[in-house]
Amino acid sequence: MVARYEWRVYALCLMSNHFHLVVSFDEPTLADGMRIISGGHARQFNARHGRRGPLFESRYSDTHIVAEDHLLACVRYVAQNPVTAGLVEEPQDWPWSTYGQLIGVAHPWPFFNPAEVLALFDARWENAIRIVRDFVEVPGTVGARH
Repeated sequence: MVARYEWRVYALCLMSNHFHLVVSFDEPTLADGMRIISGGHARQFNARHGRRGPLFESRYSDTHIVAEDHLLACVRYVAQNPVTAGLVEEPQDWPWSTYGQLIGVAHPWPFFNPAEVLALFDARWENAIRIVRDFVEVPGTVGARH
């Protein structure tokens, strides 16, 4: 969907019964993309595990992000979700999240470009990673370069 609809992915985290996806796009393609993502993932998962029926607990919901500070808060929320759920101690330890990819401890998935997100924090890669880690992993830190 990222390639088909030219989405820009800022964060993704797959949990056991839902997922979080922070994307931007120029054309109104979210509903079509989410239908294909949810249905396709459910079909593949169900086939692999001998299941039938819906995989996620409810239809997707969306929130329109208009300010950069809201976008950054969403990136932090998505990264922290497995920690909050008690699944891992550190957000980079959850393998089904883009956070480890963002901070350079995991290889990026083909549809995720960490540089685009890091640029929101600082122009220099090394500085951006440090700032992002402080922002996501240390409560109360601000994060963006502004």
